[in-house]
Amino acid sequence: MRTLKIVLLVFIVSITISAQWYQQNSGTTNNLFNVQFVTELIGWTTTEQVIYKTTDGGQNWQYQYTQNPIFQIYFNNENVGWISTWITGPTILKTTDGGDTWIEVYSYLGATEYIHDFEFINPDTGWIVGEETISSGKDGIVEFPVLFKETTDGGITWVDKNFPPNHPVGLKKIEAIDYMNLIVAGYDTLFKSTNGGNTWQQLSLPPIYEPVDLQFINMDLGWVTGYGTSYTLYKTTNGGVSWLQQAQPVYNFQFITSQIGWYTVNNQIYSSTNGGDTWIFQNSNTNNTLNDIFFIDNNNGWAVGQNGTVLHTINGGVPVELTSFVAEFIESKGEVELSWITATETNNQCFDVERASLSTTPVQGWEKIGYVAGFGTTTEPKAYSFVDTKLETGSYTYRLKQIDFDGTFEYSNEVSVDVEVLIEYALEQNYPNPFNPSTTIKYSIPEDGFVKLAVYNMLGEEIISLVNNVQKAGRYEVVFDASNYASGIYLYRLEAQNYISIKKMILIK
Repeated sequence: MRTLKIVLLVFIVSITISAQWYQQNSGTTNNLFNVQFVTELIGWTTTEQVIYKTTDGGQNWQYQYTQNPIFQIYFNNENVGWISTWITGPTILKTTDGGDTWIEVYSYLGATEYIHDFEFINPDTGWIVGEETISSGKDGIVEFPVLFKETTDGGITWVDKNFPPNHPVGLKKIEAIDYMNLIVAGYDTLFKSTNGGNTWQQLSLPPIYEPVDLQFINMDLGWVTGYGTSYTLYKTTNGGVSWLQQAQPVYNFQFITSQIGWYTVNNQIYSSTNGGDTWIFQNSNTNNTLNDIFFIDNNNGWAVGQNGTVLHTINGGVPVELTSFVAEFIESKGEVELSWITATETNNQCFDVERASLSTTPVQGWEKIGYVAGFGTTTEPKAYSFVDTKLETGSYTYRLKQIDFDGTFEYSNEVSVDVEVLIEYALEQNYPNPFNPSTTIKYSIPEDGFVKLAVYNMLGEEIISLVNNVQKAGRYEVVFDASNYASGIYLYRLEAQNYISIKKMILIK
């Protein structure tokens, strides 16, 4: 008996093959600037003058409200939300019905006041910060006293809050950890209060002259980016006493824990799982500039930008990964079995299985040999398999072409199998058995020669010849269609060179 040599390659890998951001249809081609969600289903996005709302996680967006301009939007819950705008002066509008209607809760009739930021920790309590330019004295010197007001009744009344009187310029950003702990940023200065704004500690910002995005997780840990240093992202772990440079450029960012965060620059998205110390590029699947990013938890996030772009992820933007990709030659079947596992999937339509061989004559380049449907969108690991049959002796290389529903695709790494097979004479049991009306018969021959495969009834009479010619060494399979035969037991017989084998099969109709 001749021996069989098998080379098995098993790759345990982590292979990125597809982006986990996919595009949603916003229903507009205008630029989008703000996005926020209060649940996995309910959220809002805005152009310069229109608010759009979704109630199905961004699958569909509906026009909701027009106000020109819209600077900022924030919702406390499904019903209560706020926007900053300009009517006859800087204005705050409030909704209590999820954005269907809006009422004015703050407005300044003068033209020299500017609201740069607002924060609401609940539907009743919030603050606005900004500046008011004043020409003072006969010399016409322009001063920039701060604008800092508080409401505790949902915007019905607003009260001026204390602030260091020697602060020469306006305020740009506010972060409220809670009612007592407040952080406010000026153009180049950071202020902290632990008693609701009655007294303040003054610190320095990193070398920026105007913050454009500011976030604090607590009174010690925070990040800021802004003009002056090409939008460098800085981090503090001691409440602003010192700052560490982390990334550049960063236009807008969000951290949902002390470790997990994202930022955008142009059309790119980056993520961090160590507080911004290192960043991982995520393929955004768009060429449009992204203006805002928002995550409601570790997994569910949205990014919006130019030309009505809305991107969504359900797994934090982590790409599809193959946690294993295995190629194995099965001696008894003469087949190569491929198997792979994905950790998560987003928008995954299918995998095309492709094969190449450099040892065959003629040489075979990459060709599609099969298709395996994907699971679409899932956060659970999924296992896949594919069987490649009718192979000759040689070296084969396989890869996966992962295709999204929008037609974009990525290739996996390649796995190879070297198979040197010395085939034996064999006649396998038909499958299925019993059958109706057809069944498959497999056999193998180790050398070239005349082959006859025929089917007989129980009287020994030949009823059909399936193979009756010279064949090359290899593995073969033949389909027997018994549509014209009666139910019963039949025999099939293989004769090749000095080899003869007979097996039974059952036809049941």
